[in-house]
Amino acid sequence: MGNMKNQLDSAVCACYRPGDGEGGKKYELKKDNAIEHQIFGKLHYKAMRNFARNFGEWLKENFPEYRYAKDIPGFVCNKYLDSKADTNNDRSLKKLKSYMCKLQACVNYHFGTANVDWKSELVVPESRKTESISDRLNGCISKEDVVKIRDACNTQLKKDVVTIAEGTGERGEGVAHMTVEMYRPDIPGEFGFGQVHLYTIDENGRRKGIEKGGRPRIINILTVEAKHAFDRQTEGKVSGDKIIPRAIRTISGYINDAMVKAGVKELYKNVAVHGFRKRFGQDLYDHNVSQGIDRTENIRRCNLALGHGEDRGEEGIRPYIDAYHY
Repeated sequence: MGNMKNQLDSAVCACYRPGDGEGGKKYELKKDNAIEHQIFGKLHYKAMRNFARNFGEWLKENFPEYRYAKDIPGFVCNKYLDSKADTNNDRSLKKLKSYMCKLQACVNYHFGTANVDWKSELVVPESRKTESISDRLNGCISKEDVVKIRDACNTQLKKDVVTIAEGTGERGEGVAHMTVEMYRPDIPGEFGFGQVHLYTIDENGRRKGIEKGGRPRIINILTVEAKHAFDRQTEGKVSGDKIIPRAIRTISGYINDAMVKAGVKELYKNVAVHGFRKRFGQDLYDHNVSQGIDRTENIRRCNLALGHGEDRGEEGIRPYIDAYHY
């Protein structure tokens, strides 16, 4: 069966469902509750493999008596999470818990005789790490700092990248890969500034998202500034042309350079496009509060707008939105 690291890694590999492969699309499988063990998206797959290997190496060092994944008891999983409390903040520990729960499903699926239950008694330990200013800010760029970063950009294209990211909540791949026909100024949307239809349509007429997870997403543009940025960047272009003709790495480089020039990079050490995505989520949540939308419906709308799925609840928006003082 191989060593523990290889067993756990193979369980993850067996559950990867890229694109429109054998496992089908995530949003189709979700209707049949068939996705508990399945992994969609290269980034999630890579993160799960890294987690499984790390957990396997830790088991070998600390609990060598467990030779098979099906024999790992729940208390060992709790000890693993606790071992990470010195070097991870609370958000990271919650993420590790979610990986452990997914790994449980992968093990039970891949090894037919396995019936492990790590999830029911899994507890997230309190972080023993002293959080930095960046951690406390949760990666959400403040409105004042958005202005500073935009002003520090030395070209109109770079300024528009910041404005579009803030006004749509797109991930890096969305900003880099959206094309002219995805911008729909003819549809006013909720705020009157148009929409972005962030997906392609395949030969069978099915929508396929261009961001993480492949979920098709319709975004209501949140700000008039973002609308003007889209108008500038689509002028003279034709269907199929990229709105921002730059690679993801280049776009991240633009933002990081502007943060340094604006003197705010120390506050957002590990943040680039995603910091503006969080700004979009917070602004959308605050707008909905001002319109009298109740908290449950607000969270549902924000999850949907961020491309998480409307049923993700607080877990989906917790990393993005400070929604707990309302």
